Amino acid sequence: MGRCQADLLLTVDCLLGRCGKSTNQLMAFRIAKFVVRGEIDNRTKNRVSGFLEFTEGGGRLTLDLVGNGHPDLAGSLIRFRNRSPDPLTPEALISH
Repeated sequence: MGRCQADLLLTVDCLLGRCGKSTNQLMAFRIAKFVVRGEIDNRTKNRVSGFLEFTEGGGRLTLDLVGNGHPDLAGSLIRFRNRSPDPLTPEALISH
């Protein structure tokens, strides 16, 4: 498991009240509604970096990946903002 995946799972576990507890269950969460802003940078060959910033309580996920993005992303820096993110709560994560 990569560092980004582990950090995201730790954040999700803490939001669900399982901080520090070992779980062997992997779940996919649809996080787009909870992202306030972010950046994906693939201007350096074989490296994708950036961040996703979540609504209050969700923190920030740093991306530092080896490889290249989709050919449409290669050589690009993309910044984005969600003008109406949903609050990040355990209930919201479970219901999505």
